[in-house]
Formats: sequence, C-alpha cells, structure tokens
Amino acid sequence: MTQAQFFKVMVEKLHAQLAKKKSVQDSCAQDKSPQKKSNQNNSNDPPQIEQDASIACAEPLTEDSKEKPSPIVAQRHSQNKPSQKRSRYISEAVKRLVWRRDQGCCQFVDPGTRKKCQSRYQTQLDHLHPFRHLGENSPENLRLLCGKHNRDLD
Repeated sequence: MTQAQFFKVMVEKLHAQLAKKKSVQDSCAQDKSPQKKSNQNNSNDPPQIEQDASIACAEPLTEDSKEKPSPIVAQRHSQNKPSQKRSRYISEAVKRLVWRRDQGCCQFVDPGTRKKCQSRYQTQLDHLHPFRHLGENSPENLRLLCGKHNRDLD
C-alpha cells in the first residue's frame, strides 16, 4: 500500500467516524425536549425524571475539555498525592527502633554464600525501597548496612 492509498483509507475512516458521531449528536438533540408542565403543577409530588436516550448521549468534546480532567478525576488524583512535602528526615525513635532490631550490625546477605556481613563498622540506615522511588521512612523499609555495602548497593 502506498502512502497516498494509506492516507485515502484513513481519511475515509475519519469521515465515517465523524458522520456516525454527528448522527448520534443529532439524535441526542432531538431527544432533548422540554419536560411536561404536568410535573411542575403538583408541588407536593417529586418531579418525575424521564429516562430516555438523552442520558446516554455525551456532549461533544471541546479543546478545553480534552486537556482538563473532569473535577471528579482531578479530585481522585489529588487524593493520591501526599498533602505534605516528602522529607528525608528519619525520626530518632525510628532510628533507635531499627538500630535495636538489627543489633547495630550490617544486614547485607551475600547472594553467593548466603552469609550475613554482621559488620559493626560505619553502619548506616538504608532504604529497602529507595526514597527516590517513593520509599517510606518506616522501620519496615529501613535496615542497617555497613558503609561499604551501602555504597556498593547504590
């Protein structure tokens, strides 16, 4: 297929999609009719909602609506974001807890020999799941490593 043939096929498909969308919009416009006045006469009765195809018809998208998410989507995304700026600060209580749990020893395990380092020289706190990848400063995500193994793992 040549480039010209390809573009011709794509233009025909686009025209077919636009014609289909226009027919759906036209049917939506026809279905949207003013509600009957009989519903408004009885103020004691709750208004009746007519269920028709106009509910399922979507309004055409404008350029602005394509770029901006709906308020509901924006609200969901804002709930996922932390409300405070993340900090690398690790509280003294968490440091003490990790230090006691690991008994001040390096927790590195050699993959070949399966031996734990157990060094007590220059031990440092290390994140199992890195902070830069949204790792937390919780005791479950922290461990002690000697300086050599902490540098080698980064």
